[in-house]
Amino acid sequence: MILAPRHPDKFGGFETSRPGAGFVIQKKTALDASRPWDILLLDTIGELARMYAAGDAAFIGGSLIPWGGQNLLEPAFYGKPIVFGPHMKNFAVLAEAFEGGGGAKTVRTEDDIAAFFAFDDPAGMEEMGRRSKEILRSLQGATRRSLAAMESLLEERDA
Repeated sequence: MILAPRHPDKFGGFETSRPGAGFVIQKKTALDASRPWDILLLDTIGELARMYAAGDAAFIGGSLIPWGGQNLLEPAFYGKPIVFGPHMKNFAVLAEAFEGGGGAKTVRTEDDIAAFFAFDDPAGMEEMGRRSKEILRSLQGATRRSLAAMESLLEERDA
């Protein structure tokens, strides 16, 4: 698992927030390739997009609490199945499009997240990832479409 706290001031606190959980945690900045890890703590800035490419699926942070969620376009670009909590107000239109199209799923609890990542259906996960990428492609060109709609409205007004 790769965890990427959004704010650098949160990097240090994670290692001590769950003492005794039994996970071997390594920080990206102190990665020891000879030592296996359960959790890679991405304690750097600007690398998250590349990490999506290496993962099997993505959980969108800031969405289990009323925080508003995070961008889900990057994991979709890499064709990853996406899971997020019920609080995606900052990305509500995207969350609805991805969930409605089968490229994402809403979870509500830690147990829901664990069940999603333990889901033993590679074909189903692959299909969900394919759909997330397909939905992203369908959204491309929004600026061009918006400009065309505005031009049409202006032409109608001036006619």
